Amino acid sequence: MKSILIHFSITLSLFSISQTKTISNNLKRNSLYFEIGGQSIFYSVNYDKLIHVREKIQTSFTVGASIVPKNTFCDFGISTPVSYNLILGKSTHKFVIGIGLTPFYIKRYIVDEISSMFDYQGFMNYGGQISTYKINYLAKEFYFYLTPKLGYRYQKQEEGLFIKADLTPLLAGYFFQEKIRDGYGIGSSRIITSTYFNNVLFNSKSVQFWAGVSLGWTFKR
Repeated sequence: MKSILIHFSITLSLFSISQTKTISNNLKRNSLYFEIGGQSIFYSVNYDKLIHVREKIQTSFTVGASIVPKNTFCDFGISTPVSYNLILGKSTHKFVIGIGLTPFYIKRYIVDEISSMFDYQGFMNYGGQISTYKINYLAKEFYFYLTPKLGYRYQKQEEGLFIKADLTPLLAGYFFQEKIRDGYGIGSSRIITSTYFNNVLFNSKSVQFWAGVSLGWTFKR
């Protein structure tokens, strides 16, 4: 009797393992999707790869790219978001918890105001009066910020539609800015600023609420 139970337990274990492997082998692991908002603020094209696959728990790694043309915020921008995700759920409807990192480079023109008793040519104003001048700068900025993720994911085991919606708050990390004066005149010709944990994209906040929605396709391979 004991030997029968042992054989039954081994058989059941092997069956369970074989079923787990079948699920893993049939699961399509590669997805390509377009996201509006999310880690890259504006939009991005992303590749998602399922790594560890279990019946109710999966993990994935995502890498993306975004090139931002001239707009009201900047003249040019490029970012490469990456994230690691924990996916919970047995059906096609899943719950996602993740963490993302995003480096973002931006080039834009900004205008600073400076008060001085000297004019643009370096001569003192009449009577030593202080005047306010507008100085044009070309700013090159680099942001590096964290993005916790909490959201919903629709993905079948086989090839098909991929849908995702996430809350993606932006947590300030590292900020570097180089401002180069456009032309000659008063004011510094080059200003460098760097800070930690107090500057999210285009503002001086430490935390910025954000979200993203995605639509894509899971492939055969």
